[in-house]
Amino acid sequence: MALERSDVEKIAHLACLGLNEADLPHITSALNSILGLVDEMQAVADALSLMANIVMAWNTSQMQAVLDRWSNRRQVIPPELIGKIAPTRLESINLRGVFRFPVDRYADQILPSRPNASITGTNG
Repeated sequence: MALERSDVEKIAHLACLGLNEADLPHITSALNSILGLVDEMQAVADALSLMANIVMAWNTSQMQAVLDRWSNRRQVIPPELIGKIAPTRLESINLRGVFRFPVDRYADQILPSRPNASITGTNG
């Protein structure tokens, strides 16, 4: 969302700021830069949420596979153990960075209609 000059004038009025005409272009640009950073931070937060959900789904399936193997071997599974396991471990989740996926390496698997597809602009 980009702010227009009129938006900045309204914000200045509501905040009781005395802006002169010469300051408006600079203030508008600065506020738009801040809003751009907020959008980037939201995108990172959304990616982190997605990654956390993927890791928890993977952990859940792996824990269930272990419990199934134990059950098939007729191994006793103590109830207190089941009550303590959870898929929400955070060791494998990067909570403070940007994820870079080597999409070009897996493009033929991701986009089966484009065998040997090459996606540019990725950092693999």
